[in-house]
Amino acid sequence: YQHFFRYTECMEFWERLNALIKERKTTQEWVANQSNIKYQTFRNWSARHIIPDAIQSVAIAQTLHTTVEYLVTGESTDPYKARYDRLVEAVRNLPID
Repeated sequence: YQHFFRYTECMEFWERLNALIKERKTTQEWVANQSNIKYQTFRNWSARHIIPDAIQSVAIAQTLHTTVEYLVTGESTDPYKARYDRLVEAVRNLPID
């Protein structure tokens, strides 16, 4: 699978994935378990910057409530994701009194 992607694209996939894991205050182990992927396999992919196959990528994306498109490109055509992102940004920008 890896030969279809440049190394930087693979790194960015894992950067986005790990950012979502951090944002959701969870762990790679939890995501792996929820995606029915062995944690050791998941960890090896992450360490080597290997993008999982389509089925595994879909499972990971579903676990993190995102899309494979977002994990691969950083963009999403999912209108609910866009609304969610705007809502999160609006809440973050609320004044704290």
